[in-house]
Amino acid sequence: MKLSVVLIFAVAVLLALTGQAQSRNFFKRLEKVGKNVRNAAERALPTVVGYAGVAKQFGK
Repeated sequence: MKLSVVLIFAVAVLLALTGQAQSRNFFKRLEKVGKNVRNAAERALPTVVGYAGVAKQFGK
């Protein structure tokens, strides 16, 4: 979760420095994208852990 916050912040800073962050809605959209990425990662984590457990079980 901390990594996604850092990545979103880095993208926002880069775009602000290049002058592409002209509108106020830009940061709202960026925040929404960040929330979507975080939610998708949180939903996928149990599946990935489950796959890792199955692979470990069959690997023995």
